[in-house]
Amino acid sequence: MRFCGRLIARDGKWRQCRGGAPIEMSPLEVRIPDLLLQQVTEVAAKEKVSVDQIVSIALAAQVSAAQARERISSRSRTVDWQKVDEILARVPANPDAPGD
Repeated sequence: MRFCGRLIARDGKWRQCRGGAPIEMSPLEVRIPDLLLQQVTEVAAKEKVSVDQIVSIALAAQVSAAQARERISSRSRTVDWQKVDEILARVPANPDAPGD
């Protein structure tokens, strides 16, 4: 995965330029295990992107996953489980196909 565009600094803030629209970026200091930093650095070098971009992508993926879990959890609280059981009861009980 790669960011489109380039990073620029204005007024002490980094911005990711994508399609002409800058995205403001703030610094974040973290402490991570040396081995993890080494792995991230290797991935960044292989992908020809910065460590910052790899970390941003990883954080975005984690935030997206957490939000998806919350949406699913929220929706599950409104499910009519009796209706689900009725629908599933209509599914024929076939044996597994070879390779399943």
